[in-house]
Amino acid sequence: DCYIHQGKDSYDGIVFYNVTNGVIEKNIITENRNGVMFRTQENGKENSEYNIIRNNSITNNSNDGIHFEHTGYGYHNNNTIAHNILLNNSKGIYLIMSEYNLIVSNNIISNNEVGVMLDMCEGGGEFNRIHHNNFVNNVVKQAYELGGPINTWDHGYPSGGNYWSDYTGEDNDGDGIGDTPYEIPEGINEDRYPLMDPWGGLNLPPNKPSINGPISGKPGVEYDYSFVTHDPDDDDVKYVIDWYTTGEFIET
Repeated sequence: DCYIHQGKDSYDGIVFYNVTNGVIEKNIITENRNGVMFRTQENGKENSEYNIIRNNSITNNSNDGIHFEHTGYGYHNNNTIAHNILLNNSKGIYLIMSEYNLIVSNNIISNNEVGVMLDMCEGGGEFNRIHHNNFVNNVVKQAYELGGPINTWDHGYPSGGNYWSDYTGEDNDGDGIGDTPYEIPEGINEDRYPLMDPWGGLNLPPNKPSINGPISGKPGVEYDYSFVTHDPDDDDVKYVIDWYTTGEFIET
């Protein structure tokens, strides 16, 4: 339940060093370097495991929404990334030398490079499971694998895999699952059962509002402001303004 913002290109939002059984949930994490970062520390304390990252809005970070850093010993393993919105970052999720992690039920939308990137690098890291996510309009690639890792991009039939906005296959039998697999670029894997419709009733967030009005003023004087945004789903939008004692405001 934290609002973690404005780290710009210098600071990450939340950083874990060698953490086990941690939880990061229900935060707004925006306009930092990396939104959530699992960093290495020292030999024997380089990996984080059995953590949960869930129900966060991770948007507009200059590097990656979620980044598991390269380890020299061990792997970031058995972590769960679930029910997050990853929007307008460089990469939505970037995992290096990470294994047995679960990426499920996230909305991964309009990231400037890749929605999900899994990098085996020289030291290994694979056997991750990725299913029931919505990959929508990520600019360069929806997903990407390096090093030929073995990962699973679906939950079998009839449960299905992921929704891909650029999937061009057909569903001739009407079971809601595409008849041809979705190939994962550069890797050896595929989503065998791509979903024809977004999982879980995809609801896109509104665009960042345009705010016009003075940035300072005097007590007891009225000032006019305008707030303009657009919601892609045409839902109603509510604005809440929190004022600092300096008179500056932040968006929530």
